[in-house]
Amino acid sequence: MPYSRGSALENSVGIVGLGKVGKSLAYNFIKRGFRVYASTHKPLSVDSKNKLSGIEIVSTEEIPTHTKIVFLAVEDHKIEEAFYEMKDGLTGGHLVIVLSGAFDIKKLMVEGPCIVRAHPVRAFKEDEFSDIGNTIFVIEGTYGLDLLKEVIECLNCRYIEFKGDFRLYHASLVFVSNFIFSLYKEGEEMLTEAGFTDENTIKEILITLMKNAVENIEKADIFGLTGPVERNDTETVLSHLEAIKNEDTRLLYALLSLKLLDIAKKKYPCNNYREIEAILRGAMWKKE
Repeated sequence: MPYSRGSALENSVGIVGLGKVGKSLAYNFIKRGFRVYASTHKPLSVDSKNKLSGIEIVSTEEIPTHTKIVFLAVEDHKIEEAFYEMKDGLTGGHLVIVLSGAFDIKKLMVEGPCIVRAHPVRAFKEDEFSDIGNTIFVIEGTYGLDLLKEVIECLNCRYIEFKGDFRLYHASLVFVSNFIFSLYKEGEEMLTEAGFTDENTIKEILITLMKNAVENIEKADIFGLTGPVERNDTETVLSHLEAIKNEDTRLLYALLSLKLLDIAKKKYPCNNYREIEAILRGAMWKKE
């Protein structure tokens, strides 16, 4: 049923789960004058209690009795459990906001109360007690979206409505937000194997290049690509593959280079990349 509300947004919210995202949201709502009711299975640290002064800890079951706006800020495999724990207290006047970017909210929509999604496009740090203003929330839902937009705007954040495949959407964010740590680790290990010994020097080299790459993307999109694949440098690519002894790392190098090759072909459509492509595809076969 459609969400029904009064003439003004309530000044209270409920948050189920006080992990990284839950604590950050609680902090930001409190700073903006909201009364926050939250449930958590983990005791708060002294610092968290100080930063979240005024928060009221209640059971998940009790939250709907205190507020009409409830955020589910738990891990994906606990979302349904948390929802059904408070389900009996939910009415058509409640708005339940799922913060997950991958969970299928249609599983809960059949239950009646307004279920919407608001996934923050942000990598939250542990105990991040800072303003999240200007964060983008990717939102989804049938009813209650107008109120959800108001809630997001109260945080000085932005929203993007999306009706596509959230599994692929979330997987894409994993590529750029999580896999960057894998790439950093690979670079760190190779620099160490190459002969670098000082950790700070290694970190400075890698972070500098990573920042440069982001700047290039901001300025020129994917066409800011540089490097041996972009300039069709088969000799350098061959030397890299020869130097990389770990077969999994060599496979990763080849797979990622083929994706770079797609970009290079768009950037320089008249270039002939057959030789370098053959080299990279050949490197994908593990030696017996």
